[in-house]
Amino acid sequence: MWKNIIKVEIDLFLYVY
Repeated sequence: MWKNIIKVEIDLFLYVY
């Protein structure tokens, strides 16, 4: 569950970057 949330945050971060 936590891994999924972390992955979403990473995806958003990379998308913004």
